[in-house]
Amino acid sequence: MKTLSADGKVMTEEATRKHLQRCSDHWDQHGFGLWVFRDRADGQSIGRGGLMTYQIDGESVVGLAYAVLSGHWNQGFATEMAEASLRFGFEQLGLGEIGSWTLPINGASQRVMAKLGFRYEKDIEFAALPHRFYRLVKDEWEAYHEPTSS
Repeated sequence: MKTLSADGKVMTEEATRKHLQRCSDHWDQHGFGLWVFRDRADGQSIGRGGLMTYQIDGESVVGLAYAVLSGHWNQGFATEMAEASLRFGFEQLGLGEIGSWTLPINGASQRVMAKLGFRYEKDIEFAALPHRFYRLVKDEWEAYHEPTSS
């Protein structure tokens, strides 16, 4: 949780329930949201990722989210989850752009975003904390990725 919460601690049970309800409501309202990702080899949960709609500086932004359990860091899972989410957003949902943001201290997440083609845009405040905001537009994504056959 060091990169996902203001105090670096695990969310309370109540906060977890509220978050899960928000995620469920998002699926109902938008038809997309977060997924649980599992290791292909053993089926264990490795994290969660996907796309969610957020308000950033008064603008509605579809944001890329990904979080990998610490026991699975540095194995490429964040990049794989993010790529699958971006492909879904651009190819299936027809989004024109996707945002992503992270705490300034989260160098690993910033490297994932750079690897995927995101460009730093500005510093923002999100969840009462300073974040770095990045954006990826569909045209730039398509320049580096072959579309999958539908």
